[in-house]
Order: sequence, then structure tokens, then C-alpha cells
Amino acid sequence: MKKIMIFALSVVALLFTEDPAQASKKTNIQTEEFKKLLKKEEHISNELLLTFKEVPSHDELAKLKKEFQITKVENLGLPKLYNVTFETGTSLVTKAGELLQRTNIVKAEPNFEFKTTYTSSEPFFQNQWYLTVLNAEQAWDQTRGENHVVVAVLDGGVQVSHPDLKGKMVKPYDAVTKKTTFPADNHATHVAGVIAASFNKIGIAGIAPSVKIMPVNVFTGDTANTADVIRGIVYAADSGADVINFSMGGYGDNYPLKSAVNYARSKGVIIIAASGNDDTDERSFPASYPGVLSISATDKEDEVTWFTNFGEYIDFAAPGEDIFSTAANSGYMYMDGTSMATPVVSGTAALMLSKNPLLTENELRDLLIKSSVDLGDPGWDIYYGYGRIDMNKAVSLTPRAIDKLSVPANFYMKGNNTLPISFVPYSKALVSAYIVDAKGNMVKSFVSNKQGTGTAMSFNWNGMDSKGHYVSSGDYRLVVKTAAGIKSFAKVSSIKVADQIPFTLTPASTSVAFSPKLKALPVKFQLSKQAKITAGVYNSKGQLLHTFFTNRVWAPGDNYFYWSGKKADNTPFGDGTYVIRFKAIDFYNNVLQKNVNVKIDTKAPVVSVQAPAVYNGTGFATSTFSNNEYGTVTAKVVDTTGQTVKQLTHNKPYNAGPHAINWDGTNQQNTPAGTGQYQVVLDFSDLAGNRVTAKSNTIQLERTE
Repeated sequence: MKKIMIFALSVVALLFTEDPAQASKKTNIQTEEFKKLLKKEEHISNELLLTFKEVPSHDELAKLKKEFQITKVENLGLPKLYNVTFETGTSLVTKAGELLQRTNIVKAEPNFEFKTTYTSSEPFFQNQWYLTVLNAEQAWDQTRGENHVVVAVLDGGVQVSHPDLKGKMVKPYDAVTKKTTFPADNHATHVAGVIAASFNKIGIAGIAPSVKIMPVNVFTGDTANTADVIRGIVYAADSGADVINFSMGGYGDNYPLKSAVNYARSKGVIIIAASGNDDTDERSFPASYPGVLSISATDKEDEVTWFTNFGEYIDFAAPGEDIFSTAANSGYMYMDGTSMATPVVSGTAALMLSKNPLLTENELRDLLIKSSVDLGDPGWDIYYGYGRIDMNKAVSLTPRAIDKLSVPANFYMKGNNTLPISFVPYSKALVSAYIVDAKGNMVKSFVSNKQGTGTAMSFNWNGMDSKGHYVSSGDYRLVVKTAAGIKSFAKVSSIKVADQIPFTLTPASTSVAFSPKLKALPVKFQLSKQAKITAGVYNSKGQLLHTFFTNRVWAPGDNYFYWSGKKADNTPFGDGTYVIRFKAIDFYNNVLQKNVNVKIDTKAPVVSVQAPAVYNGTGFATSTFSNNEYGTVTAKVVDTTGQTVKQLTHNKPYNAGPHAINWDGTNQQNTPAGTGQYQVVLDFSDLAGNRVTAKSNTIQLERTE
């Protein structure tokens, strides 16, 4: 059925004529009820539904939005009804109380969330009284099982062609004949139906209708021997069973059977077994073995049945009387026994493993303990164990192996944006997350074997692979993998990447100069995306003189290579102007061409400097210098020992021509320099890095008292 209505408390504005004391008392009562309602009913945590007395004006809404820090106001189609949104973390109780002080607001209510409750449409669902007791329909709202979860039914022969079971079988096996076919019987088919009968509008509803069944026959007629049972256990464990259902047992304990059970447990298999139907506390096997979940049976009154075994080895109880399920020859029938109670627990375990395949035997057991309905004596007792199974609670308490996985299906890669990825991994798992291409090759890893904490992990993918190259347009997948012990689970989300990055090639400078005698030239450039580049040096006539590389792959971002300015025989190119030409081709065969003009200059610049012969310490001693080309000057005043007295300029650029430079007669500490002889020294560097030092004539500093 659908959850048609939730009766929500309306926090109603108090009339101004109401007695203030009564109004305050009423408000407090409403506030407390409002708080209780928020805890009880699921709602959007930062939204309120407002009902106005009169249709609000645009100005009134604007004032409300500003005063109450409302981020969004939305009319709901009726003139007096509005939905308002606050910042995340806002107290709805506080905001509702404050808003109701406005005379035009008569109601402020939570924005409740409505959910669909699954109702089975199987024709014989009404015959399955136990599903209502187990709260099965609520559990199915969360999961109906996953087809990667396999429950092995070690029993007689399951009718694999039964209309309610057809298509659900994996790896059938006859442990007696070692073949894959066997005769069907009622008992095994009944058990399989309780666990996993399909939701197909035929017959009944299984506990976990979407999981798979591995039918393993261990019976010859009405009996099974230990050797065949062991063979069946080993087969199921080796063939990928997640759960083994034993709706059978005996009172004979032997080491080989226990060894087989422990072997299956070592492979992570959950083993669930019937306690027996003889109304005795005598231990039955394999139900009594450590690690095996032993199940007793209850009736419609939630009391243990008259026939169920009991004792210190009982773990849980489940409905086991008047259980309606599938039977051989495509039929249906009622059956009693702990054999019927056991598949109820096996199906519940399969739902839990569908939600979290990483659960260990102990973790699943603990969740069942926390979720079961305590019947009989408080706490554990010899009849109900830890209690009667509750499907809904068991599934609700089970944390997902990977929860809240969020990644957009499309990524329009622009080079300056990212794709947000987030998920919550199981707290007891090691987590890996990575991108693969359409062929399954890993493109980018975000995290590898990191211990989960149960809190969200978030990443942003800029579209680059592990080498720093932007990927091409196409289909990719996000893989989130969790692993705990020998178990692992992965979720995959498809991502379609559309490459919308403009293809650009930008040299750091279009004109440079250098001297091969001094050092190699770093040729710097920037790419917006991965490309193949061919680059070479040409003379002023356009003739190719030297090739740096052909169709070399370069990554996006800042790149560079060096040019020595020398020929193949290591002799330098002569002074002059050359051109470095780039030709870049991206993944889509788009072509870009760029040029960089390079001036080779090995000649030292010509610089001269003239200083005044005498300086009396007042005003400035103005020196003049001239240079024949553009460059930078570092100028200083030195004494007769060559020690720097005052730095006048540092790497200051000057065009070619005459220039003046002043000294105010002070030292580096800006105190007057003493009487004596000084010189102006210029260090000049041109664009190619050629340097020259020029010294002035002597300046005689003569200070007058």
C-alpha cells in the first residue's frame, strides 16, 4: 500500500487577543510537539511549508527572506502556500516559532517525505502469514536482494524449473551422483521457495526474491550420509555460495563434518542450520557447531512450536509452522518444522549480504542480535535464542558496503572545472576508488586500500589521467571497491566525458634573445591539452636548420625544452635572427602553429660612464653613462678598496642611449660618506645575457665644514 497521509502537527500562530500567559504556554506545548514530530517523521532538514492568512506581497516575501536568512522562496501553486529553504543546519523549531510571530503566517510545518511501501502482488501472499510478522514489506523497500548473492540449499532436489524459481538457479549439483541433475522433492523445493521465490505475480513471495539459489542434493531417498553432506558443503563453498542453508541435521557429531563446516566458514560462508523437530535439548549437528547459526521455530502466536528443539546452542527463532511455499511438480503446500524456519533466516541473511556483502559471520550475527524481537525470558534463552528474526530491522541496521555514491553521469570537461565524486564506505573496509576507460584500463586512481571510517569520502576529477594528460571524449567508469578480509565488493558508475577544452598553444614569449656562449635557451610554452608537437629552427629565409623533435607527445600545462644554439657538429650558429616553429596536433587532429623569434647575440654591449671629478657632498654627484643596446643596469658607488659604499640601482632596464645617475653622497645606511675618492661602477646585461662592467673616473669627495 502507499503511505497516503502523514498526520502532521501544525504550529499555528496565536491570535493577538489571546492571553499572553496562555499564548506562551500554548507555544511551548506546540514547540515540544513539533520537536517530537521532527524526530518521528522523515522530513527535509532545512525546509518549512508556510501558510499565509492573506496572499503575501512581493515586498513581504523579500523582507521575510532577508530577516530569516531564507535562501529560497517557492510558491506551491496556491496563492497562500509557500515552501521556504534555509541554510543547512538551521533549527526548524526556532525558525518556525519566529515566523509564527508574524500575524500573516498562520502555519509553519515540516516538509515531510513520503515513501512507497511495497505490497506483494503474489497470488498466495495472503497464505504467508509469517511475512507480516517479519515486517517483510518494509524490508523490501530497502532491498529485495541482489543476484550476486547466492544461497546454497543443501537438501534434497530442488525443482529448478518451478515457475516461482525458474531462472534463479546457479551451479546445481548432486553430491551423491556428482552430476548436475537430480530428482525434485517437496522439502528442498519448499525451502528454496521460502528463501527466494520470485516477485513474478505467480504463487508466493520469497524472503529475498532477487538472490540466487545453488541447489545441492545430498539425499538418496529420505536419507543423507555424512560423506555426501561433506561433499556438498565443500562444493558450495568452492562454487561461490555466500550462505549455506541446512534444513536438516542429526544427533551424531563427527570430526569430518565439523572440518567441512569450518572449511566453508574459512571461505566467508555464513552457515545457518535447523535445530531439529524432536522437542528435545539434545544437541543436533551441524546446528551445534561453533559459528553456525542454529534456528528454532515459532508459530502464529510468536511462541515456540511444540516440536522445536531447544537448548544452549539456539541462536535465533523464526516462523516455522504452517509455512506456505513452493513444492515439487510446480505446486505449493504448507509445511512445518525448523526446516521452514531456517530458510527464513537464510533469506534474511541474503538480504543483509545484498546490502553489504562484506559482512563477516560475527558482524551478521551481531546485527541479527540487535534487530531480533526478544521473546520468552529477557535476553537470550534456550527457546528463542536472542529472539525472533525481524527482517525489516535486520536490513535497516545493516550498513551498506558503499552508500550514497554520487557522481554525475556526464562530465563536460572544460579544463577549469571538475567532476565531484562522493560516497560513504563501510567503516570496516579498505577502500579503493579509480576511473577506468571503456577497455577497463585504469585512468586515474583517487585512493587505494585506505581504511574506511564510515564517513563520506570526496574527490574531484579534473579529467586528467595519472600522467597529467586530459582524457579524450568517451565512456568511462568510476569504480569504488571495498574489501574486508577475504570479501570484496565494488560499485560502478558510468561517466560520459565530453572534451570541451579549447585547444591552445601559447609560447611564454614570442621574442627572445640569448647567447649560446653563456647558456642554453629554455623555450617555454603552455598547452591546454595533450598534443603531439613538431618543432624546429628556421632562418630568416624560412629554411629549416635544425629539428628539435617530431610528433612528440606533450602534457597539458607548462612545458619547456632547451636550445643550445649550436649545430650538430657543436659549432654555434652565428649572430642573427632565427625562428622556432611549433606545429601541434591534438587527439581530434586539430592543428595549431606558433612561432617564437630568437635573436642570437654573442657580442658584449658597449657601455661607458663619466662621473664628476669633484663633489662637495651637497646636492647630487650626477654621473652620465651611455649604452648601445637595451639592457639592465646595476649601479653602485665603491671606495678605493672596491667595497660597495652605496647601491644606486639594481637590474633597472634602460633603452640604448645616454642616461644620468645620481649619488647623494651617503652610504648604504644613508649617513654621509667620508671625504675620499670614489667610483661609479655599472654592471650592464643585455637581453641575450651578455654582460659588461664599466667604471667611471675617480670622484673626489671633499666636504666643507
